[in-house]
Amino acid sequence: MKTAKKKPARPALPPIEEIRFSKKDLQFIQPGSRAFKMGPCRILLSQMPGSGLWHMSISTTFRDPTWHEVAKAWYTLVPDAGNRTAAMILPKLEDYINLHDFCFQVHELPEDTFKGDGEPVEVPARAMMLAQAIEMLAGPMTPTALEGERFPQEGKQGAVNK
Repeated sequence: MKTAKKKPARPALPPIEEIRFSKKDLQFIQPGSRAFKMGPCRILLSQMPGSGLWHMSISTTFRDPTWHEVAKAWYTLVPDAGNRTAAMILPKLEDYINLHDFCFQVHELPEDTFKGDGEPVEVPARAMMLAQAIEMLAGPMTPTALEGERFPQEGKQGAVNK
């Protein structure tokens, strides 16, 4: 009788440490935003004016952050995150902006998002401010064109479903 092999334990993620913005960088950052690092990850956390919803940007300079890095950052840094719903949103192609190759944006969704009221959820557009903040945290940015290698099916809407 064969015994199931145990999966190796996932290595512990590095601790999260708060880092300071330089005076120069503060001009691009939403007031009240905080910056952190977790190993190779750089994290920017802010609360949206008016709505009070949280936004987190997480990036590295050489790869996409892992799901476990995103989850650890969100649940560690956002107050009461275990009782909040958040998402990484893929906007319509016409609204898509990606100024950093290895960055994910996590947006808290309004509490009634999934209650069936039929109204779409609008995520505030703050791409340039965030891009400048990410550049400060993760290094220089290079724009990623939609026809680049990260979007091999560009221009072929529904190509995966054919």
